Amino acid sequence: MARKTIQQLENELDTVKKAKEEAENNYNSLLEQAQQLQGLASNRLVFIRLLEGFANEVNQSLQKLQRDLMELQRGPTDEEGVEV
Repeated sequence: MARKTIQQLENELDTVKKAKEEAENNYNSLLEQAQQLQGLASNRLVFIRLLEGFANEVNQSLQKLQRDLMELQRGPTDEEGVEV
């Protein structure tokens, strides 16, 4: 087994420290990007929910309008009678 000199060990330590620092920088960068994506997704979810509520209201209004139109097309029923 070859023995390493102090200089070789210091060089290896420096290399490992640089790799650790680079890994930490990459981690921090990825974490920041993930947090930005999370915020964007949250905003989009709120927008989608608002849009869904609006679409449901429009759909309900259209259905009510269709029912009213069908009722008007049927004309007066026997129960309502025709008042002259």
